[in-house]
Amino acid sequence: MIVTSDNGMPFPRAKANCYEYGIHMPLAICWPKQMPGGRQIDDLIGFVDITATILDLAQVTYPADQPGLSGRSFRDILMSDKSGICDPLRTAVYSARERHSSSRYNNWTYPQRALRTDNYLLIHNFRPERWPAGAPQKYDSDDKLGPAHGGYHDIDACPSLTYLIENRDNPAIAPYFHAAVDKRPEYELFNIKTDPACMKNLSGQQEFQSIERDLIVKLNTYLKETGDPRVLDGGEIYETYKRYSSIRKFPAPE
Repeated sequence: MIVTSDNGMPFPRAKANCYEYGIHMPLAICWPKQMPGGRQIDDLIGFVDITATILDLAQVTYPADQPGLSGRSFRDILMSDKSGICDPLRTAVYSARERHSSSRYNNWTYPQRALRTDNYLLIHNFRPERWPAGAPQKYDSDDKLGPAHGGYHDIDACPSLTYLIENRDNPAIAPYFHAAVDKRPEYELFNIKTDPACMKNLSGQQEFQSIERDLIVKLNTYLKETGDPRVLDGGEIYETYKRYSSIRKFPAPE
């Protein structure tokens, strides 16, 4: 029995983001007759590993004439009687985002790629000139410009978003509003141990330069090895995928 989720919490700066609260999913696995239970595991595991694990446990041989699996089986972790870190070779997991909803001019995406280690989270925002939560304003059905802050459709409609918008001029609330909707730098780096909410960007700070440089190299190497168009040719193909539901209208960027 595998219990998990399809995304992070449906709050601003969580779901549809590559921050910790957007990519860290619950995962509980139970197989009483086959694996030791009552353990908490801290190994870094990605969703791509689940398919490989299920095939491995079911003793299904992956077809040799098909492209290789992206993930790696964590059967050894399940069968171990250890807690904490079971496989020290699992040093990183990767996440990505393109389009979550129709939230920008011409249905543009907000491309992100992220690398998560045990201590740090590096995010590369490939189009930092775009609005991460959606453009602030959109056109209504009469092609008239709607109210300010009415276009943040990459955040699920929820009381927390409404609260942030309505209290954006409150000095105590304003920082959280801007953290959710403002444009972001090309690179973001966070210490997950001390800042799991990802509120303090360490990118560019001198004391973290070597860490950031190493993580950027590791992320780019992985993206090239996996053939990610964003690092191969700019990834404009992602902007062309057809959306079959309605497309919202936004003002053209300056």
